[in-house]
Amino acid sequence: MRTVRSIPRTSGLHPGEVIFTFEADGFLKQMVRNLTGLLHAAGVGKVSPDTVPDIIAATNRNAAPFTAPPQGLSMERVFYPEEYDDHDRVFGSVP
Repeated sequence: MRTVRSIPRTSGLHPGEVIFTFEADGFLKQMVRNLTGLLHAAGVGKVSPDTVPDIIAATNRNAAPFTAPPQGLSMERVFYPEEYDDHDRVFGSVP
């Protein structure tokens, strides 16, 4: 199970371009593509926005209407918990 903290939407550089930024404690295979496809389908009226929580709660990829293609998908940065910043504590000191 993964927890999505936020999915802010911003306008892109080109007309009609939309950018979703996903922040979560981790991602499952094709999770972002599936969520993006679902948000797109809700945005263009293919599914009612009211059904989005139910589709996500179903935990069944077949319940989602569309998987977005990988083109345009990029990872900007990764945040690690503070305990991973202390290399020696996690991996032991190196002589």
